[in-house]
Amino acid sequence: MFTAMKSIRLSLFLSLSLLAGAALGQMETPPPMETPPPMPTVTPIPVNGEQPGPAPIQKGVPCELPSPSGASRKISYYLPRDPNPTPELTATYKRITDSMDKAVWYYENYTDLKGKRLVLYNAGTPTADANFNGPIRFGGSISARVAMHEMMHTFGIGTTGQWEKLMVNGVFTGKHATQQMRAILGDPAALVHGDQQHFWPYGLNYDTEVTSDKDLVRHCLMVEAITKDLKEVH
Repeated sequence: MFTAMKSIRLSLFLSLSLLAGAALGQMETPPPMETPPPMPTVTPIPVNGEQPGPAPIQKGVPCELPSPSGASRKISYYLPRDPNPTPELTATYKRITDSMDKAVWYYENYTDLKGKRLVLYNAGTPTADANFNGPIRFGGSISARVAMHEMMHTFGIGTTGQWEKLMVNGVFTGKHATQQMRAILGDPAALVHGDQQHFWPYGLNYDTEVTSDKDLVRHCLMVEAITKDLKEVH
């Protein structure tokens, strides 16, 4: 009796196992879950046509100076001469042309300014002077530094009403000049200082302002920036 019951239970267990196996065989294996695609990176669109501004100025890091453009014939000058000069006057003429040639080279290579200038020599002129659009007049001071300084006056710096409007309490307030000065110095708080006729630094007002040719390049960058501001004054 016990052996018969054991056989029945074993048969029943085997039957249930076969049924369970068949049921499991009929179940579908769920498909693998798909990995969602990555979200695209969206580039912000300027609002109302606004363009990205200039790169922020890194304090204490002066901007790199540009290379000479190789431009020529944008600026010219004419120096009338005595038909019968003395040897001393001939030497003076050469000093003037050497100085003007160097000044023109820097202005042509580091600015987009253009113009024709009359250059004069007057022994009675204490140093040198110039007016808007010329002439440039040399006297007791003749050098490339002086020539570049006087050249800036012929472009309206210290010689026009626009200059006076932008010079406020000893600070030139033009945006282009301010941005350029800050880039040159690597100082986001730098200002362009000046008076009714001059600006500094890089105005080449004195020989001591020139420690290398880089100062002449920086002068040109500042002069062009200032002239941009002058043209925007109405």
